[in-house]
Amino acid sequence: MLIRDIFARNLRTLSEARGSINHVCRQLGIHRQQFAVYLRGDRLPNKTTLARLSRYFNVPEDAFFIDPSIAAGVATAVDDPCVPIVERVRSLPPALAAGLYQTFFWAPVLGDDVVTALTVVKEQDGALGFRRLTATGERGDPTWSYVKGDHQGVVSERLGWIYFQASNRMDPHEPSLMAVKWAALSEPLLVGHAMVISHLGPMIANVVLSPYPQSMTLLAAIRRTRVFNRDDPKIALYRRFLSQPIVY
Repeated sequence: MLIRDIFARNLRTLSEARGSINHVCRQLGIHRQQFAVYLRGDRLPNKTTLARLSRYFNVPEDAFFIDPSIAAGVATAVDDPCVPIVERVRSLPPALAAGLYQTFFWAPVLGDDVVTALTVVKEQDGALGFRRLTATGERGDPTWSYVKGDHQGVVSERLGWIYFQASNRMDPHEPSLMAVKWAALSEPLLVGHAMVISHLGPMIANVVLSPYPQSMTLLAAIRRTRVFNRDDPKIALYRRFLSQPIVY
């Protein structure tokens, strides 16, 4: 399900719980035609409107982007075989701050394209969790469409490497792994490699994570997911890490 569709479904559910769509529009002061654009999943609201919706429905902004069908089916209990793994993750929390990270991927199959995603890092139940949204593929980009997704998992650290272990919440629910470490730069950058599933099978990609400023909103960060050309001056700092040879 696309991010816009998830937002639309959650907005409709919250609105219908308030009585009617027209009633919600009148109270919010949003024109019914504009509200219909959001309900159809044609467009996401700007950050001002998202904040207004969050206050009106009394839910956090990121709640609008959680797939309700998946959330309802997730078991809260942890199976016994997983307990030791979860305890090890909690025992050594990684040296990584919670927040939003712009994530850059490049692999030879992408040619001159560099794909970006949004990684949200957040503490959950004593462990550091994350969610990575690759929205560029959802907009129909043919180069990266086979690895689009909504990956969710845990963050751990061993021997100076920070690991992002996850599985895709979207079909076919494939696993993914990122292993990164802090670059020797004055600017905070995490650099390393990722394993993702492509139409050719498992694929290794170079990856760079750059933290967004604390003032960055979730919606603004989602809107920044896009495809860059490797020669774009905006990503000059990341190019040398992304363009390094990949050793299989």
